[in-house]
This record gives sequence, structure tokens and C-alpha cells, in this order.
Amino acid sequence: QTIKNLKTITNYVFDWAVNNDIVPYNVSRQVNLKDLNLRDEDNYEEIYSDEERKKLLKVVLNHPEDVIARMFVILFCMPLRLGEVRSITIKWSDVDFENHTTGKRKKCNRHIPLSKTAEDLFRREYELRTNANEDSFVFSFTNGLNPVSESPVYRHLHKFCGEADITYRTPHKMRFWAVTKMYEAGVDQARIQYTAGHACPSTTDHYKRPSRLGLITTMKINEIFN
Repeated sequence: QTIKNLKTITNYVFDWAVNNDIVPYNVSRQVNLKDLNLRDEDNYEEIYSDEERKKLLKVVLNHPEDVIARMFVILFCMPLRLGEVRSITIKWSDVDFENHTTGKRKKCNRHIPLSKTAEDLFRREYELRTNANEDSFVFSFTNGLNPVSESPVYRHLHKFCGEADITYRTPHKMRFWAVTKMYEAGVDQARIQYTAGHACPSTTDHYKRPSRLGLITTMKINEIFN
């Protein structure tokens, strides 16, 4: 899909160039995507290593007053997307302390087990909110009224990676690390797919490493993420 989108943009650019007599014809339209041999790049080495995770967490935990730092802890404790942590999934109505889960409880049947670390952080976050209610965002600069925007998240991560003296990688690589660790811990693919919120198994396969079959439980989640 990314290649198709780029092809569409390139077509528009060359069409504009043709219309303005900059080039004689649109060479982009001569490219047939079906003739391209595309395959996913093996980017295993591009995800955070266990040692890099440890260094980065050490840095972010030194910024307890920083709401974005606390978001990074959650990203390293659960296989969530940045958008889910930032605004889509996690409102207080989606955090179930009684059953130790989070997820879009009102809109879909996706319940993600909370590790003890994640649950403790959510509880502390709740205590910081003076006017928290079910529709409040968990992570917010405005006491739950508005979600954290995306741009400062990337700026903070660049800063924290510099402080940790590690290579900068996007927040998605934290999710990649989390899913990979679930595979390595022996969680079966169907449960990983469900927990990660993937629509099809082929997406989960992108994260796959040799693993043993097993069941995911709260105990297993704690073993992985604490």
C-alpha cells in the first residue's frame, strides 16, 4: 500500500511537470507495480534490544513528572500502538482494575492483560488526576481533557535516546519489541494476534520469531513485562 501511495504521488508530480513543459512525458505511468518484486525487509536488528530497553527505561523513570515518559513505560510493558496509548484506546473507561485489563471495552471485545508494572502506573496516573472520569484521557497535559499530540512524543523520544546513549528508534519499535518478546516467551500466535489487535495473522507474522506454543495469563504477562 505504501508503494501504491508513492506511485500515486509520483504520477501527480510528473503530470504537473508535463503540463508545465518541464518534462516531455510522465515516466511514472510506465511503471507497472505488478512487475516489481517487493518483499518485506528483515528489520529485526532495528528494534530495541533488551539492553537498550533497560537503558531507555532507566532514563524515562528519572522523569516521573513527564507524562510522555510515563507513556513510554506503558509502550514497553504492553503490545500497544502509540496511537492507542496516546488517545484512541486508553481512556479511564477502558481501564479495568478489577479484571487487570485494558482495551476498548465499549466498542470491541479486546481485553489486554495488564502487567503489574502497567497496572501500578495506571493507578498512580489516576491518583494524579483531580477530575478524572470515564471519558478522561489517561495521558494528557490538560488533566484528561485532551490527548497528547504526536509531535512531542517523537521529540521526547529523541531526547531520551540521546540521554540513554542509544540509537533512536520510533515508538513503533517498542511495540515490535513487546510482540517479539511474547513470541520468545512461548505465547501462541493466536493470542498474540488478539492481544496486539492485528486484523489478520499475516500482520502478526511480521513480528514472528521461533517460539513455543503456550497460553497467556496474568502470570505470564508479569514474567514478560516486569
